[in-house]
Amino acid sequence: MPDVERSRFPYMPFYVDDWLSSDSVESFTLEQQGAYLLLLARQWKAKDGMLPKDEPTLARWSRLGSRWRTVGRPIIERCFVERSGGLVNVRCRRLWEDIKDRSKKARAAAEIRWEQERRDRAGHGGNGGG
Repeated sequence: MPDVERSRFPYMPFYVDDWLSSDSVESFTLEQQGAYLLLLARQWKAKDGMLPKDEPTLARWSRLGSRWRTVGRPIIERCFVERSGGLVNVRCRRLWEDIKDRSKKARAAAEIRWEQERRDRAGHGGNGGG
């Protein structure tokens, strides 16, 4: 089910007003802003909702490569917190968890509805009579 979980959330909420008014974003260079957005997208698509602590991976995902240490680390220091399993942008994680919970509830409700429809069809014998 890993691929289903990853593809389940193909969009990520983006709050333009918050981005434009963020002191962190304002302090970043354009290159850092792009890298930050790429890292947020990677966190969003991660199965566990976290980035790895692995700097070579972060350098690749942010497309900063050898500039990671000077350009990328300040992004992590300013916008992410360390958790036991990795790095997390708290707001992105909160949104991810909320959408994941809503998706689970919607799926459970749909399964109940589908099961009821199956029972209803089976109970009528499927003969179409009436």
